[in-house]
Amino acid sequence: MTNDPIIAGIRRAIGSEDGLAGAAYRDALESVAIALQSQGVGSGVIGEAIATALDAYANNDLCFESLPGTPYAYTVIGFYEDTNQLFFEHVYARSALHAFAVAAHGNSNGNLAFTASMPGHLSESDGLTCPGDDSVVYASTVLEQPEVFGDPTDVPEAPAVVMAPEHDTPRG
Repeated sequence: MTNDPIIAGIRRAIGSEDGLAGAAYRDALESVAIALQSQGVGSGVIGEAIATALDAYANNDLCFESLPGTPYAYTVIGFYEDTNQLFFEHVYARSALHAFAVAAHGNSNGNLAFTASMPGHLSESDGLTCPGDDSVVYASTVLEQPEVFGDPTDVPEAPAVVMAPEHDTPRG
């Protein structure tokens, strides 16, 4: 572990779940930060440059399946049909579709309903927001509770590209 806040921030932003491509990008950013520090560049300037690079990384559509046969971390999202309880199953798979097979194999009771798989091991603490307490929430419920979910007719004008506050930093 490092005491350098810039290097620690890079490591938090690009974790091991980002696979080989993420590790290579993380190592490259760390090298750039160290090189700039050795040249006397201030931490504020370095931090801004690294933040820009991390933003670009977060917005990049990396091909997590670029190395055939290489297992990557995925999160399979779905719910149990009998209880409507949500689940986030962390698996290692060879592709996004293979992640469903791995999750199904580990939970063969047959009542799983899959909705999506995403690269990386994600959870609500990573900025993912679920509408209910670990369960599916129907649109009718959302519309009946504007005090919880907000006024559905209050749709803001779409500004120039702006990230929502909960998504202004890369996942890590």
